[in-house]
Amino acid sequence: MPLDSWAGRGIVYDPAVAARLLKRKDSEREKSRNKKISDILAVAVNIFAQEGISGFSIRRIASEAGISLSTLQHYFGTRDNLLVLTINSLLAGYIADYTDISRDTRLSPRERMVKVIDDLLQVISNPLICAFYVNLWPTATKADPVADIVRESYTQYYEALTTIISGMRPELSLEKASTLSCLIGSQIDGLVVTRLIAPHGLPDWEVIVDRSKAAWLAIIDDFDAQEVAPAPARKPARRPRAKD
Repeated sequence: MPLDSWAGRGIVYDPAVAARLLKRKDSEREKSRNKKISDILAVAVNIFAQEGISGFSIRRIASEAGISLSTLQHYFGTRDNLLVLTINSLLAGYIADYTDISRDTRLSPRERMVKVIDDLLQVISNPLICAFYVNLWPTATKADPVADIVRESYTQYYEALTTIISGMRPELSLEKASTLSCLIGSQIDGLVVTRLIAPHGLPDWEVIVDRSKAAWLAIIDDFDAQEVAPAPARKPARRPRAKD
């Protein structure tokens, strides 16, 4: 989340404090607390993926996490708070990874794109993650806090892809690089649905994955090629000879 959006919530970002926090070692009590929170969120992700928002009950989550309802409420408060944190816990990790890859100058832009695509394809090969996303999209249309998280996550996700595409094709305008990032991102979302609910009889999943990856790289390489190298003009059609 951008720093200016934190400011709107009355939170002040202090780099000096942030640096101290990064260097500080968690106490055993803090480690135990963080592990418990992580365990609860893992259960919550699983339930949301399986049941969606309709089955997202704090009582059920507490029960499956092996804790009391009061303990869960101590950490997360309300069901809505837990829902928002559950969704953010999954999305934030992926977005951070893709942003880091997009800025990794040790790799060429093409290597960065391949790394992001490989990671995305590995993620959506997990049926649980596919189910999570399929339940996430309708939830985002009904719950404003969830919509805000999803919108911000997709913005950062597309920005990471655009950064890499601009490195691969520096002659493209930012608008065209952004168009490519949205095109590829939307096709990846389509694969999520295909993975989860595709009918039997489709080609092997690995074949679909390999062909999709090759197609996305080819789209980046060839996008706007007609402007860079115009197609040769057609020869005029020959007129039929007049009969004597």
